Amino acid sequence: MIEQWQETVGTFLKKLRIKYTIQQKKVAELLGVFPTAVSNWENNRNAIASDKLDRIPGAYRMDEEEKARFLQLIKGPKITLAFPASPELALEAQILCAWTTLPKESRERISRMMRAYESSLADDK
Repeated sequence: MIEQWQETVGTFLKKLRIKYTIQQKKVAELLGVFPTAVSNWENNRNAIASDKLDRIPGAYRMDEEEKARFLQLIKGPKITLAFPASPELALEAQILCAWTTLPKESRERISRMMRAYESSLADDK
């Protein structure tokens, strides 16, 4: 099965930094963080602290279109259920929203854990 590639906040920021030939060290200086923090953001290892989000567009020299895309990515996909049929359905929608924002490595790790759990349940029968 081929998984469709999904752009993340990290890959988007890395693409911009390379496009505008900005060093991670410079971005870190502009935002008051260590260069390792910038690397972790760009490689989807850590989330960006909320107090840094409003300064990211300037540090990465984003134009208006890029700012709009950045905002779209940090907000994540929206799934709206006007009248959830049950609490379970509402919870499933929340889980789906969270799942789509996770980096691929996290989704794969969670999938492996779920398969192991389901296998242990089958072994108990």
